[in-house]
Amino acid sequence: MKTGDFASDSAEVRLALFDFAFDHAPIGIAIVDVEGRILRGNDAFSKLVGIPLQPLPGTPFADFTHPEDLQADLLLFREVLAGMRDGYTIEKRYVRPDGVVVDVLIHVAAIRDASGKVRFLSQIEDVTIHKEHERQLAEKAAQLELAMEAVPGGFWHMDVAAGKFETSHRLAQFIGGPDAAAFDLKRYLDKVNPEDAEAADLTPC
Repeated sequence: MKTGDFASDSAEVRLALFDFAFDHAPIGIAIVDVEGRILRGNDAFSKLVGIPLQPLPGTPFADFTHPEDLQADLLLFREVLAGMRDGYTIEKRYVRPDGVVVDVLIHVAAIRDASGKVRFLSQIEDVTIHKEHERQLAEKAAQLELAMEAVPGGFWHMDVAAGKFETSHRLAQFIGGPDAAAFDLKRYLDKVNPEDAEAADLTPC
């Protein structure tokens, strides 16, 4: 076998491996040109954006990016084109043709050839479930805070595992006056009547 033939076979093998990994990746992968148009996407990406593979090439990513998230993405995209960075990671939302919104985490890397030509390789993860859990936790935390702030006299909270203690602002003001800030454990215990100090001991065992 000639050296040239071996090099050619190796290039073909590498290309075949890339195509296989690209097409069968469990996350979305897309190659984008300098105008922000999709050159190629895999099946996972097609499902994320809700556009079939065949008409996907030539579609600007702006077409399916949530309007509120587009400018932040374009700013980073243009910084890569200007040579200010080689890539970026951003969370944003896709809007499918049926109106369904998908939360995604995108990792973008610039691919520059010897002539300076640039292409963008994007890897896209669907984080919709994760973001929904975050929103639910934030809502519950806000509801709990409102409920606890409504308690006459305020409240205190202690995270035993983290060793963190804090009072609500209302309890701090109830104890120390209208300008008092939230108390840590030491300041709170300093306010306890010495006769009740033993019963009020919150020091972790």
